[in-house]
Amino acid sequence: MIQRNSEDRPLPYNIQVEGGAFHDNGGEGVLIKMSTDVTLQGAEIYNNGAAGVRVQGAENVQILDNYIHDNAQNGANAEVLLDAYDDTGGASGNYYETLNATVQGNTIVGSANSTYGVLERTDGTDYSTVSDNSISGTQRGTVLLGGEHSTFSESSGGSAQLIEGGGGDDTLTGTSAGDLLLGASGNDYLDGASGDDILEGGAGRDRLTGGEGADLFRFTAIGDSYHTASSNFTDLIVDFDARQDRVDLAGLGFSGLGDGYNGTLAVLASSDGSRTYLKSYEADADGRRFVLALQGNQTGLLDADNVIFARRAIAGGEGNDTLLGTSAAETLDGAGGGDSLAGGGGDDLLNGGAGADNLSGGRGRDHLAGGEGADVFSVESLTDSYRTASDSFSDLIADFDPAKDRIDLSGLGFSGLGDGHDGTLQLWLDSASNRTYLKNFDEDADGRRFEIALEGDFSSLGEQQLILDGRQTLNGSSGGDRLSGGAAAEELLGGAGRDLLDGGAGDDLLDGGLGRDTLTGGSGADIFRFADRLDSSRNYAAGTGQVDDIVDFTVGTDLLDLSALGYSGLGNGHDGTLILLLNADGTRTYLKDREADAQGNHFEIALDGNYSDSLSEADIAFTVSELEVLGSAGTPTDLAA
Repeated sequence: MIQRNSEDRPLPYNIQVEGGAFHDNGGEGVLIKMSTDVTLQGAEIYNNGAAGVRVQGAENVQILDNYIHDNAQNGANAEVLLDAYDDTGGASGNYYETLNATVQGNTIVGSANSTYGVLERTDGTDYSTVSDNSISGTQRGTVLLGGEHSTFSESSGGSAQLIEGGGGDDTLTGTSAGDLLLGASGNDYLDGASGDDILEGGAGRDRLTGGEGADLFRFTAIGDSYHTASSNFTDLIVDFDARQDRVDLAGLGFSGLGDGYNGTLAVLASSDGSRTYLKSYEADADGRRFVLALQGNQTGLLDADNVIFARRAIAGGEGNDTLLGTSAAETLDGAGGGDSLAGGGGDDLLNGGAGADNLSGGRGRDHLAGGEGADVFSVESLTDSYRTASDSFSDLIADFDPAKDRIDLSGLGFSGLGDGHDGTLQLWLDSASNRTYLKNFDEDADGRRFEIALEGDFSSLGEQQLILDGRQTLNGSSGGDRLSGGAAAEELLGGAGRDLLDGGAGDDLLDGGLGRDTLTGGSGADIFRFADRLDSSRNYAAGTGQVDDIVDFTVGTDLLDLSALGYSGLGNGHDGTLILLLNADGTRTYLKDREADAQGNHFEIALDGNYSDSLSEADIAFTVSELEVLGSAGTPTDLAA
């Protein structure tokens, strides 16, 4: 890890990390945070729980000639993640964008959970340059850049990025690789060139050319291609090849080919045979009838193999599953366990089932149901859930439970609830009181503004149900509390009293405070923080003890944060050190200070299990230094988060 850390000090700068291997961490392999002029070159970064490399709130960072592979082991994540860091509530009071990052010459190979090779979030991160990388094996795409001025040039290994239009009439041309071209509104011309491409014209009268390769032409709303009694907004596919191309209509609700009635589409050729039409004779409430034109006579060639009507089903089991959708419309069903569901593109149906689940619809109009358990609904980008002046691409959360569930908007930069302007969100209830919306009225350059819908009346929704800064805080009282986290990264603060803290999934921070507390991190890279020596102590003279018990500490993944206590390291328990002791039956390990304070209190922590030969100073933060360079196997990744 390279970062400024929690004090208000100048940012670390002019740092070069060359060579080495960074692997098997619970979080990121390499985290470059609140720093400037940093180069990471010639390293191998693999098998880490989160992103292989994360650049967060840093400037002028170069990621050059590295081998980055098989990361995102603990859930959906990018191999390389570029995003901002919000320290407005921290020591500096600043918001740090990542600017002028260069990702060049790397070999990037995704794991089963890797969403993108390089992902740049739309949170102020900008001016990134991504070029000459070899990217393969990722699940949702190769490169996705959110910055207005960021650039991508085609890489080797068949990689390409999403190519997206704006609100006007766009001309989008793909590369020789497999591209995803999104026209948005306007009368667009999309040309996939070579490669197996996905073309989505969006609203407007669009002209779509797949080019060479097996291409997918996707339509997600009736308004993408239709007739009315007085107007024609029919898209034209110029070069449909029935032997290898496909038309994806899975999000429209049609059941198949037929006579154009009762939910079917008719196949008709023009009188001269120059065009073929897929037509519905049934209009929606706005008088629109779906119609799509294909160049040439395709009658007799269109069938269930090349026209997709049903969503593909992706099912999990009773355990903890990671389910990743593609760019098509799909149904993801987590069943039991604490699952991570990411829809990808398309209008997806996500059902978490029982357990604490994390659901991210991705692009498209998605329907999200968490099921039983404390679920987190994540929106990673503005383009995941939004509306324009003429159309809605909002996701719908069907079963939000304000007592347990959370909505994670930490990647979007909103500050809280308000009037929907200046970075705030407005709560809006429809006239029938059966649907609640979270809205922001500030449009981006393409006329998009954030919106997400919740089924039901949630007019009393508060910021405690929203994750806005990357970690939700759960606060205890002065009595004995039971705090249970969900699938997100959370901060559990017990306060005084005998508390039971359980982080659940996610990279959590647990601080029991005063009293004899029981701390369970759950899955993820967790931090157990002790801010005062009296938070966990024993008084041998008085025969009293308030020793905290850590139930599930994982060496090499979790971290004991003792940086506020003034100890120098492990030793014999004297002269500012802590001694490591095992009980007689080998079931509990203790960290002890053999020297008492003026009242006879000795600092002491208990860990369930035998750590006498495994726990080391690498698992304990004794000081907060100005610059930390961590990342070897088993080293925690973010001490100041």
